Amino acid sequence: MNMREGESSLGESIRADPRTYIAFSVMAGVPLMLATWAAATTAMGWLPVLIPLSVLVFAFVWVRSFEIRLSNKLIQYKTLTSGPVELLLKHVSHCSIETSYRSPWGPTRRLVIHPRPGSGANAIVINAKIFRRGDLTKIQRALDIDRS
Repeated sequence: MNMREGESSLGESIRADPRTYIAFSVMAGVPLMLATWAAATTAMGWLPVLIPLSVLVFAFVWVRSFEIRLSNKLIQYKTLTSGPVELLLKHVSHCSIETSYRSPWGPTRRLVIHPRPGSGANAIVINAKIFRRGDLTKIQRALDIDRS
């Protein structure tokens, strides 16, 4: 994924790691199975099944919304809550994978794409836990080429 000027990789799209779906399936699926079993074997009704079911559906929609698009001109990161954030490749200074527990709402492990000083652009902070490490490494290599 060498993204030098003039190459024609138009919009490579990277989505969440399938293991992320598995993790959320287990976290919401176990309570869903217990609620379904309880509803089927007791007189409590089926209403309590809706809570873990809605959590599972929301988790899948949320994870599905994470996307990184890399073209020969820009990188774009999209989430359910922030919408698309983009940075022109010519404004990229470097990128780094960072870990921090200081920010209560930011991702703990993240890929930060730093803009060149004076470009007027903001850094892009990508939640690294959602994506495959190999995909993040490819992005890091593609963005760091000829930018030191």
